[in-house]
Amino acid sequence: MAKKQFKCPNCGAAGTITIDPILHVSKDPDAKARVLCGEYFQWECPQCAKQYLIDDVFLYYDDLKGLMVYYVPGHKKPTLPVPTLIRTKDDFDWHGSTLRVTSRFLDLAEKIRIFDAGLDDRVVEAVKFYCNVNFEKAGQTAHNILFEELDADDTLFFSVYHGDNCTGLPVPMAGYLRAQSDFARFFDAMPDDQFVMVDQHWLTQLLSNSQDA
Repeated sequence: MAKKQFKCPNCGAAGTITIDPILHVSKDPDAKARVLCGEYFQWECPQCAKQYLIDDVFLYYDDLKGLMVYYVPGHKKPTLPVPTLIRTKDDFDWHGSTLRVTSRFLDLAEKIRIFDAGLDDRVVEAVKFYCNVNFEKAGQTAHNILFEELDADDTLFFSVYHGDNCTGLPVPMAGYLRAQSDFARFFDAMPDDQFVMVDQHWLTQLLSNSQDA
């Protein structure tokens, strides 16, 4: 556990938060729900009781699903080398894990939901790509599309943000499978020694590189 000090932006009072920068899910399965809702990163000012989400480097490791998501606020590069801390500890099977890096809490939570649903996040990004194309044809702009869940009927549900508005978007499994079929040939083997930021920028760059080849 790491103890960090913070100053409340509202009243200026100082306080501390004790948080583990590494969550090993099999060792603390109950913490996953707190990560997904943001409670894991929440700090409450001891004076004015205002609550804030603390942005700090965090590693989510689900060894049962073989998933590592590195949350690095503000990270802009497409990849991040596996840190020495992870390379040198037997607790982490990074060779046998899917490695992802995100720069926003929303993307961290989305990655967890995608892999919990047994889906491929690269294909989910392809589905979003098709959705964005359809929005553009309709003269609309989606500022953000986030996967929420896979229901019992195998329908994928997304939240679509248009400015300050948010709407739900169901996508049948057939749409996911079509995107998988259409884009699979672009999905080269992922590097096994780097965390990769798989998002819309990653996908458009992949398509651009394929056209230039």
